Amino acid sequence: MFNHKEWYLRNREKLMKKQKEYYQENKDRQRRESRKRYFRNREKLKEQAREYKKENPDKEKQYHKKYQKANPLILTVRAYTRNYFQKEKECGVCDSKESLEFHHWVYKYPVKQNHFSTLCNPCHKIQHLISK
Repeated sequence: MFNHKEWYLRNREKLMKKQKEYYQENKDRQRRESRKRYFRNREKLKEQAREYKKENPDKEKQYHKKYQKANPLILTVRAYTRNYFQKEKECGVCDSKESLEFHHWVYKYPVKQNHFSTLCNPCHKIQHLISK
């Protein structure tokens, strides 16, 4: 009788190598599929993330401390922008007046008006998708 587990263990290295090669050759396709999967299961994934954060508050704090230590400039610029600049009254792309956010084009200090713009949440998300 054929034993799949034994076969897998014997050929594991070969399979992993092929899988890695396939991924390297099809990165864009993999990203598109991954994004589709995310948007199909978005609410479920968000709920799982909320539950994880609730169950593991110490890990969440560790993550934030690590992020703060690794990105002091980004956090400083965001805080400075939030405290010393006012958002425009409408989105710079679609003229929406709802759920406005700052989008930083440049993370430099001192912050200047042309380093960021005001976008609505959907346009802001699109801008980040475009810039990746």
